[in-house]
Amino acid sequence: MREQDAENGQVMKLTDADWEDQELVGEELRKRRETAGMTRADMAAKMGPGYSEELVSQYEAGSVPMQIGPFFAMLTALDITPDDVSPVHLRMELLAHNGYLKLNERSRNAVDQIIDAILSGQRQTAT
Repeated sequence: MREQDAENGQVMKLTDADWEDQELVGEELRKRRETAGMTRADMAAKMGPGYSEELVSQYEAGSVPMQIGPFFAMLTALDITPDDVSPVHLRMELLAHNGYLKLNERSRNAVDQIIDAILSGQRQTAT
């Protein structure tokens, strides 16, 4: 468990899992910012007065606990939702992506066929 001073002067205690979530979300925020073609300074400016390039850097590195105000300012600047950077969502995406890449071509084709069949059934049920 590590302690970190929060913006309001209180000490926050986060577990190792919490810090891993911070790093995972921070990495995704960085990727989204870069994909949008923004520098950290651009991001801070879009977040509004009082936000700095340093704060954006710290959040992207996962080195400081994310406070609700700056977190939502980052989401707004990137035009994304909390669900887009949910640690659970990001972990599942990472596991699916990494696991899929480890499959050989024949197995990937089989997985693709299964997914196509499931999606087709889902579309038929929805109509």
